[in-house]
Amino acid sequence: MKIVIRKAKIVDNQSSFHQKTVDILVNNGIIDQIGGEISDANIDHEIHLENLHISQGWFDLRGRISEPGLEHKEDFETGISAAIKGGFTDIAILPSTIPVIQSKSDVSFIKNKAFSTAINVHPIGAISKDLAGKEITEMYDMHKHGAIAFSDDQQFIENPNLMKIALLYSKNFSGTLMSFPHQLSLNKGGQVHEGITSTRMGLKGIPSLSEEIAIDRDLALAEYCESPIHFSCISTGKSIAKIQNAKANGQKITSSIPVHNLYFIDSDLEGFDTNLKVMPPFRTSADRELLIEGIQNGHIQAIVSDHQPQEIELKKCEFDNAEFGIIGYQTCFAAAYSVLESKLDLSQIVHLFTDGPRGIVGLPINTIELGAKANFTLFNPAKEFTLDVNQIASKSKNSPFIGKALKTKVYGIINKGQFELV
Repeated sequence: MKIVIRKAKIVDNQSSFHQKTVDILVNNGIIDQIGGEISDANIDHEIHLENLHISQGWFDLRGRISEPGLEHKEDFETGISAAIKGGFTDIAILPSTIPVIQSKSDVSFIKNKAFSTAINVHPIGAISKDLAGKEITEMYDMHKHGAIAFSDDQQFIENPNLMKIALLYSKNFSGTLMSFPHQLSLNKGGQVHEGITSTRMGLKGIPSLSEEIAIDRDLALAEYCESPIHFSCISTGKSIAKIQNAKANGQKITSSIPVHNLYFIDSDLEGFDTNLKVMPPFRTSADRELLIEGIQNGHIQAIVSDHQPQEIELKKCEFDNAEFGIIGYQTCFAAAYSVLESKLDLSQIVHLFTDGPRGIVGLPINTIELGAKANFTLFNPAKEFTLDVNQIASKSKNSPFIGKALKTKVYGIINKGQFELV
């Protein structure tokens, strides 16, 4: 199949065509021509769109498709549809399914389920069996069968010896170990960030200390083991400073932040909207500014959706009883761009969704060059849209972005020899 893309501006710092507006011919999933006006009598599809920009395919490093076992929240069909509408060609999914992704057969199930779709689905294996924090999984077996990283999702591994063993084990095969830093004993029953807003709302707070002390511990363990470590979902300014200091001392540290922690702050919760209840919680405006500085200074390598579908019964209830989490595939890049447009140039923002996350887990960079595989996201960064609940592809609708104007219209993706326009 031949596809020609007309007058597309390439946004790819790694490409020799960066910032050039060109035609691109894709032939059976491979970039066959890049240049001026391309003419070919055998073109099957022609794509010509307003203010078309094209980049390497976007990669979400942290989300959930709740199949198997929790299909009432999200299944492969709805999750992949939402990811495509959000411009993702690749998504990494967390192991909190039923059963947990903790064996080579669990990894193979995920890979096979998504094989024929237009996006690449990358399983993340569990660090501990049943996410219980007591016994290590067979990480190497999962790694050989396609697990790109290891995480216990939102469960912090309280046992430091287990974490030490996991760091040493994964180091042997260059596996990426992801820590979700929150010391549970410091935030049991917590609902929102501990501060003025939690006091006004009469809700138990989640202190910044619960994240920061967990980072201190895992930095010490990683240094002892001489192992790299990735910190998922950083939310406080002090956390960024700790990571910065560790990197300055030679430790191999990467980190990511949820896009909604860039967009919202704790005072946005004063209306008791349960769609704003997330873990880690939204912190202060000062924390948000330090997160942005962390991006600008290169201490944060990726922005993630942390896509977490929840059925309506778990959100349309009293705030204390509501589950944490929001859906984020469809709005992730647009929310990030809406916040960062004045702080970074477009290619730097795109990097946080392409080279950045791929580098964290050691996947190849999909540079836009002749002869390379066509792995593209097509978008218009200048076009605004307002998310309507009826436009949500996810099975669950727990989004705080409904009704909000966001900037960047996704046109679609090209990947695996397929193209999907939205």
